[in-house]
Amino acid sequence: MNSKSRVGSFDVKCDRGRKAIASTSVEDVATALQEASRSALGTCSARGISRTLDMPLSTVRKILLNILQCYPLKFTHVQELVPADLPKREAFALQFLARMEVDNACPCNILWTDEAHFYRQGSVNTQNCRIWARENPSQMQPLPLHSQKVTVWCGFSAAFIVGPFFFEEIGLPGPVTCTVNGTRHESLLQNQLIPALQQRGFVGSTIFMQDSAPPHI
Repeated sequence: MNSKSRVGSFDVKCDRGRKAIASTSVEDVATALQEASRSALGTCSARGISRTLDMPLSTVRKILLNILQCYPLKFTHVQELVPADLPKREAFALQFLARMEVDNACPCNILWTDEAHFYRQGSVNTQNCRIWARENPSQMQPLPLHSQKVTVWCGFSAAFIVGPFFFEEIGLPGPVTCTVNGTRHESLLQNQLIPALQQRGFVGSTIFMQDSAPPHI
């Protein structure tokens, strides 16, 4: 009855339903996207295009996803390389290839090592943790300002895992996590890693790998 009182008919209105997106709108969004790609970082946002074109955000997103088939992709942080790094890397690659000519099993002897922090309160890695639901659960995880953590060293090769070893000092309440520095890292290698390799009989054949973090230099 509400429809009858408003328009005087029970017939379905012809303009009801989803409206088609004009081709000019698609061209405008594609042009804005192309112009943004010429910027220093090549970044843009659906909201930015919406403001620039004075177009509804929902329309911009439909065009980007459904028509242009573009997706919001994130940057990947990698280590910066300076010109002096290039000849060093090339020399290492050539040396490694020459080594494999003599012994093609040498990659299996590499011991890959690193340290990592583990927080005791079980913090969530927001980079890969997702909650699929019909409604936003608005989940939050309160974190203390100074979270208790343990710093762990571990190494692995194709044949075995060595560790984990913990960076800690004995205090009055017991073991306490300590900062990794050159002295502590050297002590770990001499007093824990080398004996562990000797026990397995891999000291002479192991190729040790570590990154260039300050404690490792």
